[in-house]
Amino acid sequence: MTLLRDYSARILSILRPIKRSKLAVLPWIFTVSLCLVNTAAAAPSERQLTLFSNNCLQCHAAPHISAPQLGNPSDWEDINAQGEETVLKHVAEGMGGMPPLGYCSACDEQDLRQLIYLMTGMQPSIKSSTQHSKESL
Repeated sequence: MTLLRDYSARILSILRPIKRSKLAVLPWIFTVSLCLVNTAAAAPSERQLTLFSNNCLQCHAAPHISAPQLGNPSDWEDINAQGEETVLKHVAEGMGGMPPLGYCSACDEQDLRQLIYLMTGMQPSIKSSTQHSKESL
């Protein structure tokens, strides 16, 4: 529970400057917190949480946009079934209404992977975890 509380507090501090009512933000904080608990093995940095709120949530937390919505697992089933590498390729190149990199020009590959984990609830694959370990050596 401490992990959940810590991430909720970090997310709330990042989202405060966004001009939305607190009532509208609270469900997203709860949903993102649940995603973080599911992806605790790959905890996002504060920078990545900021990228998440400044880029991903602009479309994936806006029900009037046709983008898959954060917190709606049925929106992500077909996407998750494609696998991490395919999803990463689609994010990097853009797909449908999503622009290349999701407008996140500050994101590197590790950021994009972390944002995919947060957004989809996908767990890091063994292949990507092993590859990233080798790259960091």
